[in-house]
Amino acid sequence: MRDVIGRLAGARVWRHPATVTVALSLLPVILLVVDMLTPEDVRFGALMVAAPALAAVFCSPTGVLVVIAVTLPCVVGASAANDILDRANFPVQLGTITLISVAALAASAVRMRRERELARSRWVAQVTQRVLLRPLPCRLGPFDLASLYLAADEEAAIGGDLYAVARCGSSARILLGDVQGKGLAALQMVSYVLNDFRHSVRHGSPLPDVVRELETSFREEMRELCEAADTAPGPGTARDADKVAGVPYGTDVVIGAGVPYDADAIPGAGSPPGEESFVTAVVVELPDDGPMRLANLGHPPPLLLHDGTVRALEPKVPVPPLGLADLNGGDVVVEEADFPPGATLLLYTDGVTEARGPSGDFYPLADRLRRWTALPPDALLTAVHADLRRYVGGARLADDVAMVAVRRSPAAVATAPDPGPDALTAALLEN
Repeated sequence: MRDVIGRLAGARVWRHPATVTVALSLLPVILLVVDMLTPEDVRFGALMVAAPALAAVFCSPTGVLVVIAVTLPCVVGASAANDILDRANFPVQLGTITLISVAALAASAVRMRRERELARSRWVAQVTQRVLLRPLPCRLGPFDLASLYLAADEEAAIGGDLYAVARCGSSARILLGDVQGKGLAALQMVSYVLNDFRHSVRHGSPLPDVVRELETSFREEMRELCEAADTAPGPGTARDADKVAGVPYGTDVVIGAGVPYDADAIPGAGSPPGEESFVTAVVVELPDDGPMRLANLGHPPPLLLHDGTVRALEPKVPVPPLGLADLNGGDVVVEEADFPPGATLLLYTDGVTEARGPSGDFYPLADRLRRWTALPPDALLTAVHADLRRYVGGARLADDVAMVAVRRSPAAVATAPDPGPDALTAALLEN
């Protein structure tokens, strides 16, 4: 019985606006029937005012009108059943319910307008995020790739997780990171980091130089952004803001570096970035043959899956995130690790390991992965995604989730060519 009630409570039919409108319209009718069946000293007519008030929260303005159209006749009917139509207090009671109904209608209209603005703002941000996080190729050199991005289910669904992959000579470069905060401000920092990474890879910079360039460029952009924000005019001066995603006229909107915005006026905008903003990241270099090199900048350690084992590639020397390099004097630490053929490297953000189950325990990613070490990257991420959803028990994800899985193909094993009989004969003659 409990399972049946749970399924009914979670059914989509109860979330449909028409269903809610019908239910709230039935409320004053039920109260009227109860009022007529009970003694005159017990009156339920005053409770009917709850129907329009609740409709303002759950229904559209049209639905609120329907509820009001049912409620007012029921109020009059209840008053008639209790013989109070001719009393001096009845016009006051009817006027009060009418005033509350009008307020409910106005509140519903305002709520619907704000929901449309929020939906448009989210749509623009999500499109921007999809443009920034370009789809990864399924294969890059001797490596099979797969990626997964899950936006958090909270109001601030616009996150700051990022990843990028690029080919650089005879190696592949991978970046995965998580910027501070959420919202449009986080997207702005994501664009800075991704553009700087792609610029460094195109110029063939060694891995330590890539990290230095990311740090230098990020801090310069944050400083310029803060200077532009300090000298920018206040809110209400961006005259074309009403042309951007339906944001109200007179609202400053983030369009690019140096363009001010009013975070309080844009749903999901987040706090503006500052000179103390930072990005945790992992930058990995995967040669076609040989060990990988990686620089961990305050990020959760990558996991290496091979032959039924899972090993966390913990950094030997802790390094602060991008934007906070002064904390360790700006030193760049690049470490090496074996990446044998058939092994899989999993990069992830803390949204995975900080997801909590119903008991409050964190998701044990490394323990779960031991059963999936033989899966290819796409199947591996599918398994982790399904298991993560089951672990949280249908609850909302508190943070964005980004994962990139890379597998070195078993065919990447370097083998010496067969010299053949002619070559062997020539070698023997030389000796």
